[in-house]
Amino acid sequence: MKMYFELEVGLLNRSSIRTQLNNSKAKVEHWYPGCRVLLTEDKNWFESRFYFQVDNLPDSAKSHMEHWLGKMKSIDSQWN
Repeated sequence: MKMYFELEVGLLNRSSIRTQLNNSKAKVEHWYPGCRVLLTEDKNWFESRFYFQVDNLPDSAKSHMEHWLGKMKSIDSQWN
């Protein structure tokens, strides 16, 4: 299974989001050791665009990851 999403956040919130995404990356790598996690940030003066992708997730992770993705999207909508 593969999961990916992008978040665009403003200058004031990018540090907090970066920290949350890095923590999430570490947790996913711990919970699912066979997966690959890619986290990139494209930033300019006023905003950042984060790209988060996880490959090789087991099917058993689907409901947990969908719940987590829903939480991340709700955070994103609060700041946009």
